[in-house]
Amino acid sequence: MTRVYRLLWVILPLWACGFPVAAEQATALGTHIAQRELLQQLIEIVVQNNPILSSQASVVQRGSTVTEPRSTSAITGLTVSAGVIDYYYSRLEFGYAPTATIGLNVAFGDPGRALNILRVTQEKEQAKQLWEKTRNEVIAQLVENINQMLQLESKQSSLGDLKKFLDGYTAYVEKQVMQGNAEPDRLLPLKERLASVDVELQDTKNRLGTVRLETAMSLGGKAWEEVLRLLIQLQEFP
Repeated sequence: MTRVYRLLWVILPLWACGFPVAAEQATALGTHIAQRELLQQLIEIVVQNNPILSSQASVVQRGSTVTEPRSTSAITGLTVSAGVIDYYYSRLEFGYAPTATIGLNVAFGDPGRALNILRVTQEKEQAKQLWEKTRNEVIAQLVENINQMLQLESKQSSLGDLKKFLDGYTAYVEKQVMQGNAEPDRLLPLKERLASVDVELQDTKNRLGTVRLETAMSLGGKAWEEVLRLLIQLQEFP
């Protein structure tokens, strides 16, 4: 079980971030069902439908249309003027020369608008980082709950095996007592132990069901029923 938990903590976050997982690691997760696909499907459904993630994603999406200005100034007009001027070479000679002037009208961008776009862009980036942080926390919570479910399933399996053994052994002792080959007082501790195992087994089953339901409803959002169905399919990894 310890090896399984270690694999889950390493593999599931890698899947969520899109990193490849070695085939031998995925194979170690079980053969009863396609566990890798099942766990990946659980992560995708939770990420897409978790209420907190959905609300944060909408904030990021609303800011996705904000565009930054290409420049803070622009040429809006051009003026040209021309003429001639006369000048003297000397006191007795003079001539003419052309002259021209060019003027540009430059409009500077609104600094308030530029600052506002910068602020919105920063807020959008912060919202994206918050969404990614929350996504990792939600996936970590899912992994932790799956680990708890696997522990409960392992305990349930062990208690079930113990109950079968005690049932069989108690039946054997009862037969021996009826045949006079064993003392009746041997039955009392067996039946007490069997009753204790029954109570513990039922408590484990109830706890497992509660963890499944709480996980589905707290993390799955609108798709909690689908999450619950997939969680029920999870079996103890070999």
